[in-house]
Amino acid sequence: MATFLPFPDIAADRKLLDFFPQNEKSTIANLYLAQVRSGQATTPEAVHRLALEALRERWGRAIEYSRQPWGNRDAELARAERLAEQLGILTRQAAAGVAYGAWALAREALSPAERERRKNSNGAQYVRSSMDREPATEPQISHLRKLGYTGDIQTKGHASSLIDVYHRGGRVEVAVAV
Repeated sequence: MATFLPFPDIAADRKLLDFFPQNEKSTIANLYLAQVRSGQATTPEAVHRLALEALRERWGRAIEYSRQPWGNRDAELARAERLAEQLGILTRQAAAGVAYGAWALAREALSPAERERRKNSNGAQYVRSSMDREPATEPQISHLRKLGYTGDIQTKGHASSLIDVYHRGGRVEVAVAV
């Protein structure tokens, strides 16, 4: 009999990543997912524990490499320092790490097609969110003017939505202030 694993709430269970800078989030995510993919971790606690162990091994190698005459001592020491910071975060945020382990287990239990669908859906949300924070580009504004739109264009997302309406054969009427 198959066991159904509900997909955890992405906001709550991915909270762990909030403790890391943007350029390290994928590294931490892959660290956890690797523990699940290896087949060694079957509980959220085990995923977190094995992620910590893997990070400790990386830290130890960086320290060892920093002592070698052929290595780049400064680069390896900087790497070891960053790995020590990551270890500290994972140790202090154990509850968030275990919750992230649950997310990793649930994610890897999905079919490859469903993982891809969710990945694309999440990606589209981030793109839309980003577009709604940036001003419209000159090419977007110029294109909308050529299409006949005379109203205010606030963001890239707004401009993109307006362009979609026009390309689908619609028109957008601008209300005139009285």
